[in-house]
Amino acid sequence: MLHQKEASMKLKTHLLQFIFVLWCMPSAFAQQLSSPQSIETNNVKALVHSNGPLFWDLTTNAGYEVPKGSGLSTIFVSGLWIGGFDANQNMYFAAERHRTPTKMDFFSGPLDTVNGNAPNPLNWSKTWRIKQSEVDYHKNFWNQPGYTMPVSVAQWPGPGFGTLPSSLAPFVDINNNQIYEPMLGDYPAIKGDECLYFIMNDNYAAHTESNCPAMKIEVRGMVYAFDAPANPTMNHTVFLHYDIINRSNIIYDSVLVGMFADFDVGNYADDFIGTDVTNKMIYAYNGDSIDEGPDGYGLNPPAQGLIFLNHPLRRSMGYTQDFSTWPDPTVICGDFYRTFNCIWKDGTPLTFGGNGYSPGGGGIPTNYIFPGNTDPAFQGQNWVDVSPPADRRIIGSVGPFQFAPGDHIYMETAYVYARATSGGPWASVMQLQQAAAQVNTWYSGISNAPSYPASRDKVNIYPNPMSERATVYFDNAQRTAYTLSVVDITGREVFTQHNITEGQVEIQRGNLPAGMYVLALQSNTQLLTKKFVIR
Repeated sequence: MLHQKEASMKLKTHLLQFIFVLWCMPSAFAQQLSSPQSIETNNVKALVHSNGPLFWDLTTNAGYEVPKGSGLSTIFVSGLWIGGFDANQNMYFAAERHRTPTKMDFFSGPLDTVNGNAPNPLNWSKTWRIKQSEVDYHKNFWNQPGYTMPVSVAQWPGPGFGTLPSSLAPFVDINNNQIYEPMLGDYPAIKGDECLYFIMNDNYAAHTESNCPAMKIEVRGMVYAFDAPANPTMNHTVFLHYDIINRSNIIYDSVLVGMFADFDVGNYADDFIGTDVTNKMIYAYNGDSIDEGPDGYGLNPPAQGLIFLNHPLRRSMGYTQDFSTWPDPTVICGDFYRTFNCIWKDGTPLTFGGNGYSPGGGGIPTNYIFPGNTDPAFQGQNWVDVSPPADRRIIGSVGPFQFAPGDHIYMETAYVYARATSGGPWASVMQLQQAAAQVNTWYSGISNAPSYPASRDKVNIYPNPMSERATVYFDNAQRTAYTLSVVDITGREVFTQHNITEGQVEIQRGNLPAGMYVLALQSNTQLLTKKFVIR
């Protein structure tokens, strides 16, 4: 879908940049390529690149279509921000925003494990797409006569080579030899009913977006969704998992991680933004009663949110594209990190009330922009976006972390959509908050880990989908006592069995309705989860 703001403000710039790059800088143009794919297993069609940008095509078109097939979009672009300091207080940062051939911090491909060097991104400009049904088919029939392996399973990037990591993508290793061998029954370990997997790094070339030194991080991303037509919330939600690995020899301190979002809810020029501290969500909604124009949703336009699922939302900050009321904060190294800390470009802190900008002093500093009545520091006070609607951008952050060589930071987020049928834009916001609460409840039901949902790779259910009964298999050689729970799509626990000490147990349907469920096996030290379907 063509966005008028991009046609009028960026098209000429992009064309000139691409002509210049093609003529003078072919290597830089190669860094821009990423072979994007779209995930569309539910009612969202979301375009994903292998080198950082989420949900747009790098020229003039948004790539987050919801409802799928409508030609309408709620997100123009979203991307990862991360930064911290070394022992001498030198700053390192990498960021993704409106990527151009002359503004980029991330590149396709992993980093080697010896010195953090990056391969040519042309060799890694790939986004792997795979469905759970393909994985299940392989698991059930890989050793049967006449079996033909799905291409997605065969080409899954399991092992590395040379000085690259021994495992580039998660997989279930049947014989525990740390080699991906699908012909011997190994299979990809994915999330959702469909996922897109990509690998990127920040060390192939100089950072021309943040203008900061590279951190030498490798980022493994998985965008996934569930086919859940019976559940409107899940059927309009796309999940994102980042596994961020420190491949440098530096111990980074005060590391902050966040997501940038240019929410364009239909017509880009009339949006408001907000924060729901309770639900760990940043969001956008229409600033007037009708979302007008060819890109608009019309009456009762939707609201679009981004939830930080596995960490508390530390802070949120916004700005506008017009460089007037809230200027673009990012020009030199350090501006990004100040934005993470709710500091305007001129050093003024974000303050509670009004438009959040009080250069003359007198305002009360705050950690969240437009939190409504959800900010615990301002109980009973309601602060929402009241400035003239515009092309808003917003950033949410989590942390801080200490990030040593070889460490991983896991971040899980969810892009959630809601649209009320009456009551105007704020009614959609209230419905979005309910949807966010439902997604948070579902997520907490499959994981009690403080930073990342437990691996789903060590438990299996057969048959899946099941009709009346199925057998759960998992590794329990130590005969540890587990509690088995079954959680439905709303996050409600519908079955529990305690003190399981064998490596397999039978579950029965009973009176459970058809649908998608999550099985959890919990011991004192481990949580194993697995999605399954009752038909």
